Amino acid sequence: MMAGEKPVTVDGEGKLALDTLPVGIAFIADRVITRANRRLEQMLGYGPGELDGQSSRILYPSEEAWREAGERYRLFRGGEVMDGEFRLQRKDGSALWCRAVGRAMNPESPQSSVILTYSDASGRHEAERALRKSEAMYRNLVETSNDLIWSLDAEGRWTYLSPAAVRRIYDCEPADMLGHEPTDRHHYREIRKLCGRGLPTRLDNACRR
Repeated sequence: MMAGEKPVTVDGEGKLALDTLPVGIAFIADRVITRANRRLEQMLGYGPGELDGQSSRILYPSEEAWREAGERYRLFRGGEVMDGEFRLQRKDGSALWCRAVGRAMNPESPQSSVILTYSDASGRHEAERALRKSEAMYRNLVETSNDLIWSLDAEGRWTYLSPAAVRRIYDCEPADMLGHEPTDRHHYREIRKLCGRGLPTRLDNACRR
């Protein structure tokens, strides 16, 4: 904190207002938490007043993450607002994804006094993780299915063909068929000619339709 500057103080009414907000709030001066509202304490598993006076290092899962947070202070210069998602550390050591929005009280000396708000983003991260897992499972089922799963574009050309089924039914690779119409018999004959084989019966019949 620069000479002549005073830490942010909160009176009784202000404290009540801060403690009833649905987001966590921290006032930080020279990387020390001078005040944290009740919501932030609850989010991170601390009792009333436990965060006050602590180094902001306590909020981060590693020394490296804390140093990276310090480097972001340059974003506050010129009155800029910092907005992003970061992983914080609860009192029990578990991780909590939060969206943080911060601004310096004095843009000329951002480290001297910063106010940060934190909203819990863990639910969305869990949903995204579950979605990625579901997509991976679905992709594996499709790609290994013995039944042909396919899609066509507006011009009636293949845009997707399940690999295992294409190899089993047509005895070629999906890439050999993508971008062509199902009835493009000449194209498939050229593929088979390169492979030294004739058209598979199923593909030959399909091309005759």
